Amino acid sequence: MSLRKFTPGPWVTSEETEAVISGAPVVPWVVQSASQKFAMQPHITSVGGLGQSPAEIEANARLIAAAPSMFHYLEDLAKLVAIYPKMRVPPGLESLIAKAGGES
Repeated sequence: MSLRKFTPGPWVTSEETEAVISGAPVVPWVVQSASQKFAMQPHITSVGGLGQSPAEIEANARLIAAAPSMFHYLEDLAKLVAIYPKMRVPPGLESLIAKAGGES
């Protein structure tokens, strides 16, 4: 497989203290690397914005944090398809893996 351009997983989420954006309170969530290797720069991204409910913000952060695991499962699925070519999978699997890996 290719050299990945993203921070290796696992990634974890944490709720941050309330912030104020344009006068409105927002409780952002942070996605961080769980690896000790990245202890100096564990921050991946902050999630939260105006017009989003706290539940939606948390769900978005958890989805982003799951990305490395989902990427690896997609790679494993591609390997299975290569072994069992009659296996039916949605079209675009290879291009999705390439896009997620930073190749496109």
